[in-house]
Order: sequence, then structure tokens, then C-alpha cells
Amino acid sequence: MDREDRDVQGSLTEAKQRKPSPAQLPPARPRQKAQQQRAAEEESQVSEESISVSPELTSWIKLNAKDLKIRMTDCRWAAEVVNDFQDNLLKFLRSSNDQPFFQSADFLNAGSYFEKVKIRSPDEFDMMLKLQVPSRVNVTNLHGGLFYRIDLSRPTRSPIQAFLLENERTVSSSKFLSEMYRVVRKFLKTYKVPEEGCCWEVNRKRIHSPAVTLSLCRPEISSDELISVDLVPALEVQSQGCWPLPECHGPDVDKWLGRKVRLEIKSLPCYFIPKRLKGRNLSEDAKESWRISFSHVEKKIIRSHGNKKTCCESKATKCCR
Repeated sequence: MDREDRDVQGSLTEAKQRKPSPAQLPPARPRQKAQQQRAAEEESQVSEESISVSPELTSWIKLNAKDLKIRMTDCRWAAEVVNDFQDNLLKFLRSSNDQPFFQSADFLNAGSYFEKVKIRSPDEFDMMLKLQVPSRVNVTNLHGGLFYRIDLSRPTRSPIQAFLLENERTVSSSKFLSEMYRVVRKFLKTYKVPEEGCCWEVNRKRIHSPAVTLSLCRPEISSDELISVDLVPALEVQSQGCWPLPECHGPDVDKWLGRKVRLEIKSLPCYFIPKRLKGRNLSEDAKESWRISFSHVEKKIIRSHGNKKTCCESKATKCCR
């Protein structure tokens, strides 16, 4: 309701309280009459639009809206299978001496399912396998603040040296991803899916994809994919109060989620996934580039959005939720 409408209603209320006789009522001003007529027309238009929705369309919308919601039984089954895979893979990595650098691994769940925005079926899962960089690194911007080259600030004898280029400083994204494929295949040789008749299969490597994609199948019954998992290895670089220069200010959410949430986001670490630039005739730096990932930031924003305590704190226009 705008200010003029409030003035009109206020004047009408005062008039009712005074209860003057019809002869004492002052004539309505032309502007007030125009406002009242416009409001009446808008109300009639809204009522006409609401009546125009047919019962068939209403029932169709309700029926399809129910199908979008994930059933608890399907959600429980998929979660049990994926969690068992995740837990056993983590135990394998931490206890294996084959690749010591992966012993510090931990999972950061992201994607539509873990952000609770997945619809219809719980058949797609995204997992970020975060690995801490043991020493300080220098990140060099290669392309608009999205792709970077990661160099160690000084030589090291830590397990990460297995992924360094010949200069013993630059961390190779291609070596990193290839080793991830090898380790996952080795793990699957000894892992047994708790669901009888099911097995995990490693999909063919996709160019420019930073993920090791796995599919859960029942080979004896059908070759259809039951669940798909994208396992993305990522280097965790502590932000130390400052992200890379192009993103150092963080997302502009002060007027939306509030300054406190923005500072919390900026305090989160940076994650770099082994994804290189697209295109031909790339430089050596571009072939070994890493892309900065904001999956954890997106998750933080989605969880804060719609929360009465964290969303739309200022006097700005309220969001749709």
C-alpha cells in the first residue's frame, strides 16, 4: 500500500470515528476519488485473474508438484549407498601408503542434493574431496579471476612433490586428476556395495571435467544408471583473511544477507579444482591451470537465504522468499 492510499484510509477512519451527519461531510477531493477508483479496478482485475484459473489446471499443478518432492524411502536408500561409499573411500585413502598426500583427505558435500534443492529423484551427488596444501602457495591469475596457476612459495619434501612440474614449484592439475582416477579404480577393486547386485563403475574421462564420475548400476538386471556421483578433488588453501585479488571483496550480499554473513564467507578457505582453460594452442600455464571453486560459498548462501535471522537484514527490498 502506498502513502496516498494510507492517507485515504486514515481520513476515512477518522471520519467514521467522528460520526458526522451526511450534511456535514466534506466533499471528497478528485484525487482521492481517482485513487479509490484505481484501487477498486485493481482489486476487480486480481479477482478476475484468480477466477480465470481452471480447476483442471489447478489439479494438474498440484499433481506435478507432488512428483517433484523426493520420497523419503528413495532418499534413505540413496543416502545409505552413497554414504557407505564415501566412508569406505575415506578410510582407504587415510590408511593407504600408496599416495601419502591423500591421507589428509576429507569430504565437503555440495551440489543440489546436499543443498536440499534436488527434485524428483536423489540420483545425482557431488562430493568435493578436499586436500590441504602443506605449505604456503602463490596463486597467479590466468584468466579473469577464475583460473589460476598454483606455485609453492618454496621447495618442499612433503608428499605434494609427486604432483609438481619440473620446476619443483608449480602444482600440476593434470597429474593430480590422473592420480585421482588411479586411486579410485584401485579402491573399487576391493570395495563391495552394500546393495546386492549393484556395483560402482568409473565413467570415461571427460575433457575439461574436474570430476571422477562414477555410476551405480545393476549389471545383471539392466545397464541403466541408478546413481551418479561426481568426485571432485580440490586443493584447500587457507585464505588468511584475503582471497585472490579478483575475489578479495567477497560476494556483494551486505544488503541481502547482511555484513556478518559476508564476513563469515570471506573467512572460509579457498578451494581450487583441477580444471584447465578451454581452447586450442594453450600455454603451458593454461594447460596446468586450476579453477577456483565456490561450492561451499553457494551452500552457505543458500542456507542463509530465507532464514529470518540472516536474510534481508537491512531495510532494502525484501527477497521473494
